[in-house]
Amino acid sequence: MLLQLASKVRLVVANERAQRLCERPPSSIHWIRSAPHHVLFRRVAAVVHHGGAGTTHTAARAGVPQIVVPHLADQYYWAYRVHHLGLAAAPLDRNALSSRALERAIDDSSVGTTIAVTSARVGEVLRDLAERALDDATDYIIRSARRQAHQ
Repeated sequence: MLLQLASKVRLVVANERAQRLCERPPSSIHWIRSAPHHVLFRRVAAVVHHGGAGTTHTAARAGVPQIVVPHLADQYYWAYRVHHLGLAAAPLDRNALSSRALERAIDDSSVGTTIAVTSARVGEVLRDLAERALDDATDYIIRSARRQAHQ
């Protein structure tokens, strides 16, 4: 099913199987085979995804709103969790997914909304924590190397 969304929405789809479902996709859809999420997510307004732990974390760290359509297992937990934390709209039921529901979730997550502001703040915190952890690890390695050199 090709979702017909408002013309203001541009999509990046990283799934070749989805591309085969569209006979004549609109020019606003950009098909890519794959891309590193940590690079791609920093450049988008929101991420629509399945709710896997890695994708959820990467979107949170990028500081962008999430729209989660869980399919199985822990994806339902992560969908609930990011919604509960204010990083995502309410999870969408994949069996009842419609263009209207997706468009509402996108609108609820657009620039300036509570979800967008919260996502940006949490992203800053996560990036700062990661940078400090990297600095701490680097300091530890340098101290250990110096101790080894003096023995």
